Amino acid sequence: MISVNKSMAGVVFVIMMWGFFSLNKTVGDATQSKLFDEKINLLEEKINFLRDKNEKLNDIIGNLPLASPTDTVVISSSFGWRNNPRGFHSGIDIPVGPWENIYATGGGKVISAGWFNDNIGNCVVIKHENGYTSSYGHLSKVLVRWGDIVQRGDIIARPGDTGRSYGYHLHYEIRKNKTPLDPIDFLII
Repeated sequence: MISVNKSMAGVVFVIMMWGFFSLNKTVGDATQSKLFDEKINLLEEKINFLRDKNEKLNDIIGNLPLASPTDTVVISSSFGWRNNPRGFHSGIDIPVGPWENIYATGGGKVISAGWFNDNIGNCVVIKHENGYTSSYGHLSKVLVRWGDIVQRGDIIARPGDTGRSYGYHLHYEIRKNKTPLDPIDFLII
């Protein structure tokens, strides 16, 4: 009888130990599972953060004037100092025909549309993000109005010969905080 009780006690001890280790394994598995879930949550947060940053960067890039304002680009007068007419040329001139389109080179808000002055004639000025503006001068027809929101590639005007001009062409400028920049550095054709 004693041997049976001792056997039973041994079996009970084995069952208790098995239960203890099983419980520890379960607690360990639960802890590991919790840590795993926390790591997954952190990774999901990082992915969402990066996705938001990527969307913001795409918006910024989409709004910068980084494209050609015409279908073809041949520059008849470059940016900088010139002799005829004498003075600083704050943009580039692109000869284009009256049937061609003038495109917004980046997204933004139209802050001027129509007669600008006697030098530039009809003009469209678009305000982009981060202090950039793009200007399109000597236009025969303006197809946008002040306050319009445009996207890169939108048709905004037709080229012309208005203002001080010697034939159909587009005067194209880019400025950052009112300082003229060479548009060649921004042309992605």
